Amino acid sequence: MRIKDLGEYRTIKMLLSLLRKDPKELMGYDDVSLVNINGAYVALKVDSFVESVDLLPGMQPEDIGRKLVTMGVSDFASKGIKPLGMAVSVAIPGAIEWDYLRRIYVGMDEYAKKYGMYVWGGDLSEGKELTLVGCFLGYAKDHRVPRRRDAKPGDLVYATGSFGLTSVAFRALLRGRRPKDKTLLQKAISSVFRPMARLKEGLTLIGRGLVHASIDISDGLAISLHEISENSKVRIVIDNVPLSEGVKEYAEGEGVNPIDLALYEGGEEYELLITIPKGKVKEAMKAIREVGGKLFYLGRVEVGRGVYLRVGEELKEVERRGWEHYRGW
Repeated sequence: MRIKDLGEYRTIKMLLSLLRKDPKELMGYDDVSLVNINGAYVALKVDSFVESVDLLPGMQPEDIGRKLVTMGVSDFASKGIKPLGMAVSVAIPGAIEWDYLRRIYVGMDEYAKKYGMYVWGGDLSEGKELTLVGCFLGYAKDHRVPRRRDAKPGDLVYATGSFGLTSVAFRALLRGRRPKDKTLLQKAISSVFRPMARLKEGLTLIGRGLVHASIDISDGLAISLHEISENSKVRIVIDNVPLSEGVKEYAEGEGVNPIDLALYEGGEEYELLITIPKGKVKEAMKAIREVGGKLFYLGRVEVGRGVYLRVGEELKEVERRGWEHYRGW
């Protein structure tokens, strides 16, 4: 069977099944690896940027560096782990100008500084296309890190942002379906060129013990909801999909359901999707305001399986669909 027939998620799980389980690694299949080394909890994450897959039309070299950093930091944010730094492996064709590579590193260091971390160095080799691999290192104070499998019936589901901008951006950049609203276009393109990880929000909410389960939304909202549902063995019922300003009007102009646009056509939002015990929501709202963030209500966790969207009095099943390597949208 070919990799593209298996898809990204099934391939990852099959690869993990081939490996010996380290008893000191506490996360398993999740956003980061967390290893207990003599009582110190060290977090590791690897993310890659591949030119033929990840380089969007019009993206500047600085944006490549910024995005690589955000990709890894967002995973740490979803676990409430402070990143310390990263090493970068770069494969690049010899014909590319030095200034292009220099600008990528300028972007990396700019965003590393924003997140309070460093780019320590790495490796350089020749390749047929630009490929960057970032290896991120962080440190957790203890092992109580929220996993994808920790959602509990009765939890409420929240996100740190609204949805739809990246969906608009991908339609505009990859399919030429640009919105007439120039402000919306600018915000949409910025959302995929220069995303920011919700590090302050994750450190605050998780550091105060207010989160049961969490994941960063990088492959789209629907897939992320299913990841929590499947790994926690619970049902999630969505009452509300918060849309960014202008997304509803854009979708209607495209003849597309705006909720479907946000659920299935996005990705790379780098928002945090979290479940919060009902009794801790008020404290979570207060904590998030203290760091200048927001929480948007989506729905609730129940006994059962699957993800459903409430439409009037009925529940409509949310498909496990979004961005997946080897399959696309």
